[in-house]
Formats: sequence, structure tokens, C-alpha cells
Amino acid sequence: MSRVQMPVSCNLDCGGGCPLLATVEGGVVTGITDNPLGAPYMTGCVKGFQMHRVLYALDRLRKPLIRVGPRGIGEFREAGWDEALDLVAQRLTEIKKKYGTQSIIHLGGSGSSRGSLHNTHRLIKRFLAMLGGYTERHSSYSIGAALFVTPYVLGTYAAGMDAASLRDSKLIILWGANVSDVKMECGLEAHIREARRRGVDVVAIDPRRTLTVKTLATEWIPIYPGTDSAMMAAILYTLITRGLVDVGFVERYSHGFGELEAYIMGRSDGVPKTPEWAEGICGVPAEVIVGLAERYSATHPTALIPGQSIQRTIGGEDAIRMAITLQTATGNLGVPGGSSGALAFGTLPFPKMPQIGIPPNPAKASIPVYLWADVVLEGRRGGFPTDIKAIYNVGGNYLSTAADTHKVIRAFEAVEFSVCHDFFLTPTARYCDVVLPAAMFLERNDVVIADGGNHVMYSH
Repeated sequence: MSRVQMPVSCNLDCGGGCPLLATVEGGVVTGITDNPLGAPYMTGCVKGFQMHRVLYALDRLRKPLIRVGPRGIGEFREAGWDEALDLVAQRLTEIKKKYGTQSIIHLGGSGSSRGSLHNTHRLIKRFLAMLGGYTERHSSYSIGAALFVTPYVLGTYAAGMDAASLRDSKLIILWGANVSDVKMECGLEAHIREARRRGVDVVAIDPRRTLTVKTLATEWIPIYPGTDSAMMAAILYTLITRGLVDVGFVERYSHGFGELEAYIMGRSDGVPKTPEWAEGICGVPAEVIVGLAERYSATHPTALIPGQSIQRTIGGEDAIRMAITLQTATGNLGVPGGSSGALAFGTLPFPKMPQIGIPPNPAKASIPVYLWADVVLEGRRGGFPTDIKAIYNVGGNYLSTAADTHKVIRAFEAVEFSVCHDFFLTPTARYCDVVLPAAMFLERNDVVIADGGNHVMYSH
């Protein structure tokens, strides 16, 4: 039996784009490991190493499906590609002719986000633009709060960090950042692991005892979900009241700290943001908050690395603002071994590698991503710019990821036609009229550009 090893690069949407090596025996992928030709610190994770199990999963979609029963109950029949594609083309053409191209909304975008050619974000927009136009969404389910607020604080969203600078860190704070399960960038976990081996304390602040807590952290501080801003405010209160703020750094590199200080001290609203106040909100004992603040101020440089989770809540913008503020107040912003406090996607220049192009959207219709279901259900009578009649969903499982599952179900039930591309018959796919099987990165050639580094990787 022939046995070969082929370079592949994980093309999921975590940002890692890790260089891997697939072992193929008799035409079957039998294992996936790190590629030794990858740059130092570029290592994969358990998801990438197990993707051959997904490839051969018994419930993976192999043929197109056409709905024959009510939406949602999962009654489909298998169809040939010609029949399925002809049906999709026919229904989209009918809807476009009757209602206009803006009546088709693009959903999804996950599943293949790093490729130059096979890129879920780009291909669906290219297809619908060439069809004549569509209603697109702006902002992001994943990082919408950070996208909004970071430019107001730092002037740009491109304000993460180079993971290699952690070689200079003396303390690392992972605030809601589960970097072992969600890479964010390929080398981040490996650099943190090396820092721990050097004796650097790694503090994980997280409601859950994640894989990161178990394998990377030297200390775990459990916190109630959605209360990170309160604990950050109490840390800043401690820094201010104990004279631990790097005043020179703050005065030289920031503006408006005095107004924030008035809020933290309670002068503007009558509520001092003391550790005792925060304890009642976030569940972290006041003495733990004080101890972390003192260690934070005494240890330089410190890298505070927030995860996406802390801004996926009401008022999530404040968690990102406060993380940046803490790094500023302690003089850890813009120094080797520190961090900006913004989301930790790397910001090294991307390679000058062309990607498949996206034509302009002729429909010029765009709605906030969080409101797409409201747009479908209310349309122009609800004050939105368009009436949606068709959903084209590629790589998005909205019944599992959206905040209001029942509203999402009503939206899928309201449209005249819906299409889904996916590996499996997900809860969202069950509400679609046609489901088209999607290819995995192990089944196609591509050039992958990962977040967090100037790397170009070929995936066979």
C-alpha cells in the first residue's frame, strides 16, 4: 500500500491557518500532524489534527439534498448535481426578476476563511455580485463590538500584537482567551507555552476551566460571564488609589484619562468602582482583584491578551476599551513583551499574495449583521432598506450561533427560497430548500494566508 505525506494548511476560521502534514495511505488520509517545514512556533491544534475524521464522517453530506417535507423536520431527498444546481439557478432567477437582486441576502462566511481561492467570505460575495447583486451584512457576529470600539481608542482596528514579542514578557494575562482551543494566530499558544517554561506566570481569567486553563495557566481566576469590565474597572481603581498608575506614560501617550478616572473613582456617578463593588458583580474576591492589580503594576512588561468572548455580550465594547486602558495605565502598550490590549490577532504585514476578486455589489444594499433576521421578518415596512425573499447561506449555522433561535427559525420559514452549503445537515441546513455538500480543505488545492504572520502556505 502506497504511503505519502502531503502538505495541507487548516483553512478554518479561527485565524491560525496552521501548516500541517497529511499522511495518505492507499488514497485515504490516515493521520494529520504538524508540518516540520513550518516556521518555528507554528503548531496545529486538536481540531486540525482530527479533520480526517470529519472528512470520512458517516453523516457527512455526499450528495445534494432537496427538501420534500416541511422546513425544519429534515425530510430531504438526494439529487444529482445538475438537478440541484438547475433548481437553485431557476429559483434565484425567478426571485431576482420578481423582486430585484437586493431581495437575496448573503449569510455565512465561516468554514474556509484563510484561503486565497477557496475562501467562503469571498466566493459567495463574488457569485452573488456576478448574479446581479444582493443584500450584504456589515460588522461581525464574532468581533462586532471590538470592530466598532477599537478605532475610537487606538485610531485603527489593526492593533493586535506579534506573538514573538512574548519572549520579552514577564507576566501574561489571558482574559477570556482560550488560545489552546481557538488559535487566533498560529504561533500564539506555542509562545505562551515557552514563556511558562521560562517561569513566566500565566494568569487565565475565564468562567470555564478551559483547555488553556488546564495546560497553559499557572493561575486561574474564575469570573461570572459578561462581567469582565467590572473587574477591569476595579483593577484600575486599585492602580489609581495606590499610586500605581504610570502617570508619565499616560500623560505622554493617551488623552482623556482624567474623565475615566472620575468615573472609576465615582466622582461622575457616585459609585466608586472598588474591588468590593466588583466582587458583587463578577464573583471574584476583592483580595484577588487587589493582588492581581499589584502584581500587574509591579511586573513589566505584561501582556494582556483578551479573547473574543469578553466582547460578545451587552456592553462588550467596554471590555475592549478597559483592556486597552489597563495596558496604557501600566505602561505596557507599545513595548516589547507588552500588548495593546486589543484583540490579539497578529498585525504583521500580510504577504502580497493575490486573492480571488470580489466585484462591487450592484445592489448597494447593506444591513447590520445582528439585524438580518429582523430585516427578513419586517423588511421595508419595518424601516429596513429591502424586502428579503431568498437566503443564500454558505458556511453559517445560524440556528446554533445567533442569539434568538426562534427568530432565526421564523426568518428561514418566511423566505420563499433558501440554499445552504455545508459539510453536514446542520440545524440551519434543515430549514433550507436545497443543501449542497461543501468540500473540505483536505479535498482541494489552495494557498493559505494565516492571521498573525507573514506566511504563505500551500495546501495540497
